[in-house]
Amino acid sequence: IFSKGKHFLYEQGPKELGRGNFVIAICEDDKIVEGLIMMDTHNRVKFINKDGNEDWGWGKLYPEQFEWYKENVCKLTDQGCKDTTIIIHQPIYAYNHARDVAYKEGLDTRKLDLKASYTDEYWNEEYKGSFGINCEDVCCFKEDDGFFDLVCELGSTKTVIAGHDHVNCSCIKYKGVRLTYGLKTGMGAYWKPEMNGGTVLTVTSEGITDIKHEFVDPTEWIKE
Repeated sequence: IFSKGKHFLYEQGPKELGRGNFVIAICEDDKIVEGLIMMDTHNRVKFINKDGNEDWGWGKLYPEQFEWYKENVCKLTDQGCKDTTIIIHQPIYAYNHARDVAYKEGLDTRKLDLKASYTDEYWNEEYKGSFGINCEDVCCFKEDDGFFDLVCELGSTKTVIAGHDHVNCSCIKYKGVRLTYGLKTGMGAYWKPEMNGGTVLTVTSEGITDIKHEFVDPTEWIKE
């Protein structure tokens, strides 16, 4: 039923690309000012664990998707687009690096105060302006697959939005890219009332110029 919609872009896609890889070009006066790049991080994939045995871990982007991303970034760049955003479900490995270097040494990110994260209290000097907390680990593939290196090399993507980790909501600018968790919306699965709502992206002629979380406690609408 969904696939018959006039503006439906989601595609099943070949196995090596997965489902739902597509681009939304946002225009102003016929000029592309922002490209939203949706990519499938799959569910779980195999890897070799520390014991040398094959195991299953959280999903990741496949090598074929690296090429797909590169091709689409080049197309957007050729059309004058100077800013793109990747929207994925499971975070890429670089979220680990960002968390490890942005917060001040010795902090337990699982126990930080959400409001205080909007001040400079928790952040190292070069990461001031970051916000949000991580109450759980970065649940991504166990190894760095190098995708973030490609993002930095191409220089088009300034923002990555991930979900998956319901009680993480950090936004950290790492190597020029805002690695962001979209705020958990609704009460499905596990969640925290104080970390619920939605993430707002402000798009202008310069691309995405602002990211903010709008916090909403859904229990306010629960009727007994």
